[in-house]
Amino acid sequence: MISNSARAIIPTQTRIIKCQKKIKKAESTPGSISQAELDKCTRIIEQAKNNTLQKKNIATNQWQLYNLKYNKTDRNLKKTEKELERNKMELERTEKELLKKDKEMIEFKKQLRKNIVLYERNQQNFKINILNAESSLARLMNRANYLDKLSKEINVKLKSIKDEKEVIIQKQEDIKKVKQEVEKNKEELKEKRSKLETQRRIKSDFLSEIKGDENKYKMLLARIEEQKQRIMNLSSLSVSTKSSIAEIKRKAKKPKSGLASTSWYYDQADPRWGRTTIGFSRTLMKDYGCAVTALSMAFTEAGKKIKPGKMAKKPLFYRDLIVWPNEWKGLKLKSGRGHGNVSWSKIDSQLKAKGTVIVFIRARGGAGHYVVIHHKDKKGKYVVHDPLFGANIFLETSKKLVSAVYKSSVRIDQMLIYR
Repeated sequence: MISNSARAIIPTQTRIIKCQKKIKKAESTPGSISQAELDKCTRIIEQAKNNTLQKKNIATNQWQLYNLKYNKTDRNLKKTEKELERNKMELERTEKELLKKDKEMIEFKKQLRKNIVLYERNQQNFKINILNAESSLARLMNRANYLDKLSKEINVKLKSIKDEKEVIIQKQEDIKKVKQEVEKNKEELKEKRSKLETQRRIKSDFLSEIKGDENKYKMLLARIEEQKQRIMNLSSLSVSTKSSIAEIKRKAKKPKSGLASTSWYYDQADPRWGRTTIGFSRTLMKDYGCAVTALSMAFTEAGKKIKPGKMAKKPLFYRDLIVWPNEWKGLKLKSGRGHGNVSWSKIDSQLKAKGTVIVFIRARGGAGHYVVIHHKDKKGKYVVHDPLFGANIFLETSKKLVSAVYKSSVRIDQMLIYR
């Protein structure tokens, strides 16, 4: 059980604001607030400051931790690269051994062929001379035995070379398998190093920006929290709401025309990036990544391929969850960013030009979800790639799903066009 006095000093944002007003009032009108109330407010303000400093220290410690992790990964990568070099040299040695064995086999085969010809010739002479009384039978037999013995020796040597060659081939295969594993490990380490470097840079930039400025730190955190309230998060939904969503998806009609390639469809909860945090925040892509994912889809479809995991770590998202850049690798924003800017004629024009449009499905209260419109079907219905609910579904289906989440009416109140 938490005591009333303990509850009083929990520095919620509401309490902080009230206390700031009370302290200001006490300064301007002495005696208007009791000393006990002033002491309590002082404790709340002090606790809030300590919490903020604590968070800043956590950010500093995390940056130092990223440095340690990065350095360790970098050392492992260098070690792996050396192992790959050793494997490469070992493969080169086995290839030379195989080449040598192949040459030996060729030479022995040539020798065997010569002996076979010689043997056949002597065999014929033996048949002729055996009837000639002047011929030495013993000499002929010795000659035949010698050739037979020589041929057997060559065959034994050939088998030996063949066996040796098989051993070398097996060794070569084993080295290739090890090399493949090391190559895979190298790529994983490179990817890990890249992510750590990005995280390190984010932390460094963030710490540089907030250094000595407590209010700026609060503003950055508050902005992220404010944006989280605008984006739908399925993981926090009740069992009954999730059940309603599953039923809507099951009954929803699927478009038969106006379909787009799924090669540029991205799922925000994809295991490859679902647990990636967006920018500096601890916010996960699987929970709040619809804007980042929608942007990645629009850019990828336009030929500027970028996966959501990488997009989430671009400087664009260092301090925000929702960012609409003016320009991206030649693509330019051709619409406003504000809510209430929807023009269905402009959307249709963009679709006719083989482009896409990011739109926000807004529920009553302002929260909602971003999807990408890419076509209209033969009946004129809009078809979307929805980063949460799937590829090639009707816009109306996405709207029903968002409506079920917020239990309110919904509307399209924002569009983003890039070309």
